[in-house]
Amino acid sequence: MGKKSELLMAAIFFAGGLILTGVGLVDAWSGLKSYLWDEKEGVIISSEVRSCGRGQGLNSKEYRADIFYRYSLNGYELNGDLLYSGYQCQNNRQGAQDWVDSFPAGTAVTVYVNPDKPKEAVLVNGIHLEHIGRPLAGLLMAWLAVFMFFKLRGNR
Repeated sequence: MGKKSELLMAAIFFAGGLILTGVGLVDAWSGLKSYLWDEKEGVIISSEVRSCGRGQGLNSKEYRADIFYRYSLNGYELNGDLLYSGYQCQNNRQGAQDWVDSFPAGTAVTVYVNPDKPKEAVLVNGIHLEHIGRPLAGLLMAWLAVFMFFKLRGNR
């Protein structure tokens, strides 16, 4: 691999790290703001574990707790499916199953509703592990790219 290719790879790695950091910070900010959202009564419509793609290994899968709920706001019935801000997939089935077990169909729940965007709601408000993990992983990627860049520049 030539020097230009290695520098390009470091630049791409740096950009990817910054993007991951940015996405993670947006999700974390949304999670923080959800502490201030309105509490509404709701009910779980359906709750199940679904496969949402392949994981990192050869035989690994990722899973998602698909939880659909209904809540009322100003006389209107609204539906939601977001567990918490930034929730996507999990790399183990049991983690998703634990969420499904916490919110079985027919259960009355508290739904946290964004007062500025009433169609935006979550079942679990606040900051979660991936809100911290994504920005840290992105910063680590960016830092490694800077390290690669200076190491390559030193090997002229």
